[in-house]
Amino acid sequence: MANKWFQFILDNPEKSWDYYGLSLNPNITWEIVKANPEKPWDYLALSYNPNITWEIVKTNPEKDWDYYSLSQNPDITWDIVKANPEKDWSYLWLSKNPNITWDIVKANPQIPWNYYWLSHNPNITWEIVKANPDKEWSYPALSQNPMEKYQFPLCVMKRRAKERADKIRQELVAKAWHPKRVQVWVDAGMDIDDM
Repeated sequence: MANKWFQFILDNPEKSWDYYGLSLNPNITWEIVKANPEKPWDYLALSYNPNITWEIVKTNPEKDWDYYSLSQNPDITWDIVKANPEKDWSYLWLSKNPNITWDIVKANPQIPWNYYWLSHNPNITWEIVKANPDKEWSYPALSQNPMEKYQFPLCVMKRRAKERADKIRQELVAKAWHPKRVQVWVDAGMDIDDM
């Protein structure tokens, strides 16, 4: 689907395509970007794109990634931030990131959390707000916050499901074909070709 969509863009170069907008578009995948390096991709916008994973960022350090935008990316977790303190993370935007929970905020009071954007974070509930009246909540922002568990974009959910399935598959193969198990089968007279 995404490739057909982008093929339309490639087939119509006379149109005034906005590569900032395209870079943000969740139909744009890293495969499309890699296959079209001559296009004027906007790495600030790509950094926010939910198809851009931390793995992609790590394996392409020469790209002009924007850590402010990455701080909002739903693929960025608190564990990634903690493991990479030298990066220019934006705690303002991390405050809004759906991977940031109130437990993380409470456990890290030394971080300059931004309560305006934290008030937009879907993990913040009215119970949390009521229990913490001393915090600088933004009541206009809280008024807009649905306070429902964040629904990750479908592309992120599919990628994470595939990653979990691949990991399980690798673990099963490693156990099923463990050298000790294979040796027992060979010692029992089984032919490897019949396994």
